[in-house]
Amino acid sequence: MSCDVITTLYKAPWGKTVRWVSALSTGVLLWGGASLAGEPARGHWDVKGSINTQAPTESLRVLGTDLMRSQAFKRITLASLLMGFSGYGIGIWTSAFLVRSHGMTLQGAGMVMGLMGGLAAAFGAVASGWLSDRLVKRDARWRLGVPALGCLLSIPSGLAFYAMPMGEQWQLGPMLIPHAVGFYMCFGFTAVWWAAPVYATLAELVAPHRRSSGVAIFNLGVTMFGGGIGPLAIGMFSDALTPTYGNEALRYALGATTGVCFLLGALCFIWALKPYAAERQVPHALPTA
Repeated sequence: MSCDVITTLYKAPWGKTVRWVSALSTGVLLWGGASLAGEPARGHWDVKGSINTQAPTESLRVLGTDLMRSQAFKRITLASLLMGFSGYGIGIWTSAFLVRSHGMTLQGAGMVMGLMGGLAAAFGAVASGWLSDRLVKRDARWRLGVPALGCLLSIPSGLAFYAMPMGEQWQLGPMLIPHAVGFYMCFGFTAVWWAAPVYATLAELVAPHRRSSGVAIFNLGVTMFGGGIGPLAIGMFSDALTPTYGNEALRYALGATTGVCFLLGALCFIWALKPYAAERQVPHALPTA
């Protein structure tokens, strides 16, 4: 049943149009941003004297070994893997949840996920960056405190969204929007608070000459674990709950995943505070082989 819903979403008559519009709008935004933003000199934001202009050539094995020696990097990565696991799973299955548990049409579920959820996430990402930059002036540990706070704030709104039964709806033109979507907007706003501060933190911890490779390794892990395992695990969990909860099994699978992953993610970000504060005292203090 889970696979049938996803297949229907991809084969919907409007699916190709939505994909083309999304791709074109993304391209226009990227082109506009690249045109308006100037390229800063390399190392402009780094501490003076910390830039190695004669960077040695090193293998990915050496870089990976050094990254794993950093307690801050490991704990931040663990938290981010949990966020990727839940984020990819939620992104794949929430449309199916809205169709099954709230009686929305595929078009309506796509509108909620793509437009309303996307706007909430966009504003949340900007807000997290602004809040992090403000708070780190008081204490640098807020660079990871903001992601932890975002995880904790996301738990009640996420659980409320997945737990709220079918009920009253708002009329938006020809489309009916369940009241539960209000909680989804709040959840989407805070659920992304981890991303921007985490990448800023990685830029502090990893030296400029290894930063691209270091972030690429980080992204590879989050994408493979989150995108590769998250949706599959939630789908299997939902199927396992189906004999007990029937058509509402996906509701419980998404709710449980949200609560567990965001709570553990918050704890991992808090766990990383102490080593991050210690390692950032020396510019790019990741151990070297």
